[in-house]
Amino acid sequence: MKEALNRSDDGSDVDVVSIYDLLSFAEFYLGNTKSAAMYTEQLLQHYPSHERALSNMAVLNGLKEQSPEQFIDEQLPYYEYDTMNMGEREVYEATCREGRPYPPEMECKLTCFYYNGANNPRLIIQPVKVEVVYLSPNIYILRDILSEKEMERLKELGGPAMKRATVTNTDSNGFYKYAKYRISKSAWFNPEDDEQGYLAEIDQRIEDVTGLTLETAEPLQVCNYGIGGHYEPHYDFAMEGVHRHILDAVTLGGSGNRIATVLFYISDVEKGGATVFTELGLRIPPSKGDAAFWWNLKKSGEGDVRTRHAGCPVLVGSKWVCNKWIHERGQEFRRKCDLNKDL
Repeated sequence: MKEALNRSDDGSDVDVVSIYDLLSFAEFYLGNTKSAAMYTEQLLQHYPSHERALSNMAVLNGLKEQSPEQFIDEQLPYYEYDTMNMGEREVYEATCREGRPYPPEMECKLTCFYYNGANNPRLIIQPVKVEVVYLSPNIYILRDILSEKEMERLKELGGPAMKRATVTNTDSNGFYKYAKYRISKSAWFNPEDDEQGYLAEIDQRIEDVTGLTLETAEPLQVCNYGIGGHYEPHYDFAMEGVHRHILDAVTLGGSGNRIATVLFYISDVEKGGATVFTELGLRIPPSKGDAAFWWNLKKSGEGDVRTRHAGCPVLVGSKWVCNKWIHERGQEFRRKCDLNKDL
C-alpha cells in the first residue's frame, strides 16, 4: 500500500494490475501465502498474460502442493474471535480485510423488508428496501435510496467546493485541524445551495424514512476518498466529560448530540473503502445508491460505544459518500427516551 502511494506521489501510473502485483508481493513477503495467491489470481483476471504473475502463480501452486495447510482458510468461529485480546488497530485492519461472522443467534434474525413509514404518502407507492445487517445496536442498509441523477448532482456540487477534511482539535479549545487518521476531501451543503432541488428531496426522504426532523441536523457533507483515503476508528457522537469543547462544537448551540447517522454511498469502490464497526466486527462494503443508518445514542441519551466505526483505506478506485448527522433536539416525541441504559 505504501509503495502504491509513493508511486502515485512521484507521478507514476498506479493501476489495478500494479496494485494487485504489489499486494501479492507484500503478502508473500509477510508469509501470507493464501492472500498472496488470492491477489495473484485477481491480477490474472485483469491481465491473463502478465508474465510475473504467471511465474508467481507457478511458485505458489508448488508451495500449495508441498504445504497445503498454508492455503486453508483459517477464519475462526465467532466465539473464538476475541476482540478483547486484540488492539483496536489489529481489529480495524482485520475487519477491513474480512468482517467477523455473525453470532449464530443473530444470523437467523437478520431480515429484509419494505418500509412505507407507517403509510407515509411519499413511501406508499415506492417503499424503501431495508436490510437489517446487525442487531443490538440496530444497523440498517437502505437499498437504492438515491437515484442516479441525485448521485451525479451530489458529485457535481461537491467536486469544485471540496477541501481537505478536518477534525476537532482535542488538545486545545475545539478549533479544527488536519489529521493523519482522516484523509479525504469534503464539502457541506444546505438544501438552498442547490437550485435544482435535489438536496431538498434527499432531506425530505431522510425525514420520511427515519421519522426524525432535520431542523437541527447538520448540513449534508459530501466526501471523496482517493487511493489511500481513510478515516480511522471514531465515534460520530461527542462524549461528555472527555473533551467538553468537542461536545460544545458538535451540539451546535443547543441542538444536542448526534442522535443518528445516515451514510450514503454514491459510488462503488473497486477495492477497499468499506465501513467497519470495530466493536462488532461488522464490515459494510460501499454499494452505489445505498445508505447505512444507525443510532449513535441509546434511548437514554447515552452514547452507544458499540457504534465506533471507521472508513477503510481505498486501495483501487475512488470512494464518494455523503452523510447526514441528525441531532437530538426536536426528536423528543419522535424517538422517546427510556430509562433503561441498555436500550
